Amino acid sequence: LGRVLARHLEWSGRVRLILAGSIDARQGQRWRQDRPDWLMLAGYLDHAAALRLCASAACAIVMVPDCRHGRLSIPGKTFELIALPTHVLALAPDGSDTADVVRRAGASTIVPLESPARVAEAMERIIAGHFTGRLERERDWPQLERYSRLAVAERFAAALDRACGSRP
Repeated sequence: LGRVLARHLEWSGRVRLILAGSIDARQGQRWRQDRPDWLMLAGYLDHAAALRLCASAACAIVMVPDCRHGRLSIPGKTFELIALPTHVLALAPDGSDTADVVRRAGASTIVPLESPARVAEAMERIIAGHFTGRLERERDWPQLERYSRLAVAERFAAALDRACGSRP
């Protein structure tokens, strides 16, 4: 984000990144000593406060590293973020389960966390889209129905029936 803002001085003071949640001691020390003015450290927030913060943002970010665990697991917050009318930037590996869910949801941008140039390009497009009123925020709700609790419970029950044999 620092690189993007250095290229767009007109965005100075108009863009900020809010980090909510815990950070380790080393990261905390670094950011307290050398925190850019566009970065805000919110610290730990209770669940409701974290969701309110995300809902008020132009874009929320979910990060998933490119490793076996990252490719095969989906952070729970992903489902909360796609339920909000907020653009989602998924910093996730191409072909990962997280990328698939976010792509189906729509109103999202997906780039690998490990590609700083692509992340910067994505942030630049998102910020420009926000300032021009063209940032996509509408979800593809029919695609998301498959992740509702009812739909997931139905699929789980059907799998149990298949595994255990149907009962009358």
